[in-house]
Order: sequence, then structure tokens, then C-alpha cells
Amino acid sequence: MVILDLVTTVTKLFMMAINQFSIEQFFSGLYADSNLENEPMSGGRQMGGHFTTHSLNDDGSWKNLIDQKNSSADISPTAGQMPRLLGLAQASKFIET
Repeated sequence: MVILDLVTTVTKLFMMAINQFSIEQFFSGLYADSNLENEPMSGGRQMGGHFTTHSLNDDGSWKNLIDQKNSSADISPTAGQMPRLLGLAQASKFIET
């Protein structure tokens, strides 16, 4: 459980560092605000701590994902997190080389 809390905290700090998440949005998520302008991660439908960068523009077209910093939303079940984390780790090795 401590590892999951650490991952959530690091993700939250990363999103704040790249200006994709604010303290106001954090509290909007805690209180399940359904307004996407106030809580853009899920509109109040996810558990607190599940942050993601958006891949689509407002008109529905794809953003250029190579030119932005990206964060993948986490999921709650631990067993479901492992394949995604291993895939992200493997992908980061390809990006490094």
C-alpha cells in the first residue's frame, strides 16, 4: 500500500510540475466536481490520485503526443497495474536508445 501511495504522490507532483494540474483541481477532485473545467482528469468520476494528460484537443483531434509531456492514468487494482507499468518501463528503454 505504501508503494501505491508513493506512486500517487509522485504522479501528482509530476502533473503539477508540468503545469497540467493545480491545487484547485486537486480539491475539485476530492469533492467530485463534475465540471471538467474544474476537475479535468475525470469530471469527478475517478478516485482521487488518478491523473492523466489529455491526448485529444477540444475539437476531438489528436494532440501531438511527442511534443508534450505525458502521464498515463493509474488504476486501483494492484494486479492490473503491473502489466501497464512493465510496458511503460520497456517503452522508456526504447526511447532512451
